[in-house]
Amino acid sequence: MVPSRRAVLGATVWSVPAITVASAAPAFAGSPPLVAAPKLVFEAGQTTFERPTPTSSFFRLSFVNAYVTSEEGEVEPAGLTMTVTMPGSPADQEMTFAAGAPAGWSRGSQGATGFVGTYEYLQPFAPEDQARLDGAYVSSTYEPIMGRPLRLLFEADGFEAVEHLFVVPFPEAASFTVTNKLEVLDPEAPYLTGNGTAVVLDGTVDWANQFRFRAEIAFTPDAGLEGPVPMRLEQPEAWVWLDQTEGYEIQMTGPVTLQYELVLSDGLTIVMGDDLLSTLPDTPAGTFTVTLKLVDIIEDRVVQSTVLTPVSQA
Repeated sequence: MVPSRRAVLGATVWSVPAITVASAAPAFAGSPPLVAAPKLVFEAGQTTFERPTPTSSFFRLSFVNAYVTSEEGEVEPAGLTMTVTMPGSPADQEMTFAAGAPAGWSRGSQGATGFVGTYEYLQPFAPEDQARLDGAYVSSTYEPIMGRPLRLLFEADGFEAVEHLFVVPFPEAASFTVTNKLEVLDPEAPYLTGNGTAVVLDGTVDWANQFRFRAEIAFTPDAGLEGPVPMRLEQPEAWVWLDQTEGYEIQMTGPVTLQYELVLSDGLTIVMGDDLLSTLPDTPAGTFTVTLKLVDIIEDRVVQSTVLTPVSQA
């Protein structure tokens, strides 16, 4: 369940009267005072659970300057264990366990992959000790489920256990910025050219599998004429016409769409440098417009749409 994606509805809170019943507690001579178990404490340092590279399809847990300690207390030293899981519903997520263990720890009996991993600290753990953790030994086997955690549970006899969650973040919103240099050239036979119009993609998302970048080009006759408009589609580099024949004269009855055909990625600069659409001798005078669209093909929605008009119009 992801709270940030749900609306929270307020509700009236009814006050219930509290009833306290007091009674005398019997005193036992010589009874030792109760001592609270000291709490274990996990200090994460600069530990991360994230993709090793922007294109990785798994997350890796990397301990950096992490350690386990505890509050003060009067308990005997005990064995300290760390249990790693990726809990979820309806099933836990599988993990991959590298050989070995952090310095000062031993690896449990888990195989190369599994749903639970255990590690044991090699020294008896006493209050206020520091059991350091450094290195990368656990990864998700597959693409982890957004909003779900990787869970670390630290336990030792006589101590209060502590858990720490590394929640898989939801991806940042995909977006783009654009530098508009579109031009319409040649007053006698106007044509639309990209002229170096540049688009820059931004966002830590699954660009290759989830998003497509498109340019929707429209031509509106000045006289408000209705019906098909004769046009010629040009062949821009690294783009493909959708549902159209490249380099062919067509009768436009609405916008035509180009799609960028190379793999998208964060920070990618897409340049529209070629001719896009040309008029023909019988094309009426009119105006070009270009609508750039970032499309989520999995959710079937337009994430961002920006309308451009040429910086010069013949």
